[in-house]
Amino acid sequence: MSESYFDRIRSVYTRLNNIFFKYENEVLGALMATLSRENYLLVGPPGTAKTTLVYAISKLLNARWFYRQLTKFTDLEEILGPINIAKLLDGKVERIYANSIVESEFALLDEIFNASSAILNTLLSILNERVVYDGEKVVPVKTWAVFGASNRIPDEEELQALYDRFPLRVFTEWVSPDDTEPLIIKGWELRMDLERMEPLATMDDVHAVNKIITQYVYEHIKDISKIISPIIANYVEHIPISNRTRVKVPMYVATYLMLHGIDIGRVELSHRCLG
Repeated sequence: MSESYFDRIRSVYTRLNNIFFKYENEVLGALMATLSRENYLLVGPPGTAKTTLVYAISKLLNARWFYRQLTKFTDLEEILGPINIAKLLDGKVERIYANSIVESEFALLDEIFNASSAILNTLLSILNERVVYDGEKVVPVKTWAVFGASNRIPDEEELQALYDRFPLRVFTEWVSPDDTEPLIIKGWELRMDLERMEPLATMDDVHAVNKIITQYVYEHIKDISKIISPIIANYVEHIPISNRTRVKVPMYVATYLMLHGIDIGRVELSHRCLG
């Protein structure tokens, strides 16, 4: 049974690499985030297909998706849903969460670092705990993976906590002038294919693979840690990585191996696999 889950997810991976031009790192990171139930940040200039990638994944997985471009003027209602007027007339303050981030499976928040302080504070609990503190209520958020997009890396101190909630990050860029011809061809193929794209897997497949990988990592954590800890330690000497992110790295390694066709349920991690 598990092989069919893996096969369907890998078919999504293959399809995305086939329809996007020179987007291998972006595709790999996005699916690693999806299988890890992680947050993923795409940093790069406008026009590098960041939104299109997340939309394509949601279609191939038949997932409910939520999109907002954030500004200083974006209010909570645009993220969490409007106040229920009928309930308000009865003296009760309740929101209508339908079609909001609360009810989505994939969420893409564009220009995420431009949001107001109220939105940023709300996002911290969504990204870390998958809940919303709405008045006196703690509302579970159904969003499986949150994608952020930005054209910059934040340097403001007040944004560092939010930035750290995106441990998986990719830096997109425009293709070189020499690649203009294949880019145009691939771009038009993607443009015509996107709307008629049919699902190749489901979120049930994602949940099943996530459960299998999580259990595998838990059962083999000592062996995995022995191999990857020196690599992480060497990396941390040059680029800081928070404790929270370091603990999650084994999950990223396992999802990477699975997407590259290594059945983690049948093989032991080794230096060969990690290479």
